[in-house]
Amino acid sequence: HISAEEKTHTPEKERFVHITDIPINKINYWQVSEYGRLRWTIENEGFNAQKNQGYGLSHKFSRVSHVATCNYYQCLQIAHMIDQLAYMAEHVRKTYFKDNKETMDSLGEFGLATMMTIKLGKSKIIRLLASIGQFRY
Repeated sequence: HISAEEKTHTPEKERFVHITDIPINKINYWQVSEYGRLRWTIENEGFNAQKNQGYGLSHKFSRVSHVATCNYYQCLQIAHMIDQLAYMAEHVRKTYFKDNKETMDSLGEFGLATMMTIKLGKSKIIRLLASIGQFRY
């Protein structure tokens, strides 16, 4: 583990501890600590987005079934991941967000409306996927 004290905006120092299975030495301790903080930041921001940006994380969709709650959370994680990938995809940014007036919410609404109104067979889906090429970030 790594233990460090850091001076924050208050006069008191804060103590941080990182637990890891990576062998720590005098050369890598700082980098391991920084990567640990970066990972914590990424996880915290993801949780915050899922809770406060329309994913409904705080809503109890099932009060009686733990399995249903787990299934909902897994679907929420997948939706958040797809949302992030779509936003980062170069061709989505260039085509959909070209005037910077559209939002990820409106892109999601457009996708939902499209899925509800068109019929896609297996061959049409394969052709569509083949025409896209690669997703670049």
